[in-house]
Amino acid sequence: MKKFQVLASIILFTLVTSTVFAFTDVDSSHINSDAINYVEVEGIVNGYPDGSYQPDSTINRAEFTKIIVEATMNIDTTANNIGNLYITDLLEGAWYVSYIKAAIDKGIAKGHPDKTFRPADKINFAEASKIIVKGFEYEVEENLEIWYKPYVEKLAEKNAIPTSITDFNSKITRGEMAEIIYRLLAEVTDKEYLTYADLAKEAQYLEYTDELYNSLLGSKPFVLYFHANWCPLCQQIELYLEENLDTFPSETIFLKTNYDTTTALKQEYGVTIQYTFVIFDKEGNVTQNLTTNNMAYVRLAIEESLL
Repeated sequence: MKKFQVLASIILFTLVTSTVFAFTDVDSSHINSDAINYVEVEGIVNGYPDGSYQPDSTINRAEFTKIIVEATMNIDTTANNIGNLYITDLLEGAWYVSYIKAAIDKGIAKGHPDKTFRPADKINFAEASKIIVKGFEYEVEENLEIWYKPYVEKLAEKNAIPTSITDFNSKITRGEMAEIIYRLLAEVTDKEYLTYADLAKEAQYLEYTDELYNSLLGSKPFVLYFHANWCPLCQQIELYLEENLDTFPSETIFLKTNYDTTTALKQEYGVTIQYTFVIFDKEGNVTQNLTTNNMAYVRLAIEESLL
């Protein structure tokens, strides 16, 4: 009789979870609905106080780190004192401190070279892939040329990259985050997925990191684009790049470089104004240093540097 009751409970649970959704803004029509139900049932992700999940909202570095830590580790969430942690931009006692400390201790995540973590920054797919792969302790061989490539390839190997992600710099949504975790933890392999090749556009527009810059310098041609969020002209240039990448040579890699924080780089390359493009050839030599919003001029300079 007890076995029958257990079986009946399992059947009822299956029926309920296939038709009843925990969040007011998620139903069966959403592409990530199964995944969102899964992470909610498993206690990995909670919704908002108003009962919503906001599946299409992007997620920041602190939130993403918390979710991956909760999916892969057991930690003391009350240990939210910064202590001697080297990161300088965390708020003492903030909800995210214990998760970020645990992630850094385990090597899942790390701060930026300027000793910041930037918890409020939206996380992109390249960054997220590394945190996920390290969090789940999958083995990969590091790639010195393109740091994110082995992590993306590992997720592709697991059929875990949802088709809604468009490129390496795509900002991850809460639905996509749930989808990746669901496919990994539940070992879902029958859904359509993307590969590294699918995501690698002919030209790329990526967020600057020291790791990426150092891996490209002397190995591939690339462009440092000094961007400031407060600069309207920079915003216009960024929009142009995002919409017209396919018009640039296939080897082109733009690194969106924060004009306000990369002081050492600015000094090294003589950059004094935002919307400056520093163009490198594959040997690591600067071929052009342009301060302009004339993208046709930038395109020509890139083409000349590839000759």
